[in-house]
Amino acid sequence: MHYLITLAALVAATQAALADEATFNLSARVKVGETTQLAVVGSHKSDCKTSVSGAVEVTRAPQIGTLSQRYNVPYIFRRSISHTCYGASLVGTAIDYAANKPGVDRVEFDAVFPNGRAHYIISIVSH
Repeated sequence: MHYLITLAALVAATQAALADEATFNLSARVKVGETTQLAVVGSHKSDCKTSVSGAVEVTRAPQIGTLSQRYNVPYIFRRSISHTCYGASLVGTAIDYAANKPGVDRVEFDAVFPNGRAHYIISIVSH
């Protein structure tokens, strides 16, 4: 599996900080035929322990590739709205993408948590 270093440890936000909706606009370059981890979404409690992974709802499916999910994936917390618990080791749901042919694609999905949701828009170039 190929990992995008800048996106591999992306997380939506803490449950407390995720009031209504946050939007993350991202981009990725992928190789055709390889599976690439686009993001890992999860949530944590105030003590920086994993809370829930949340549900992932695809709102725009890819046109030239496929999305898949892996559960209970360990990650290092790198980005949030609240900026708390930076560097904590957590567990979440990974969103993976595999391109079927070269081109430009776009996916959108929501990470849904008890206190809100985060909307992801990811532009993908495959070669």
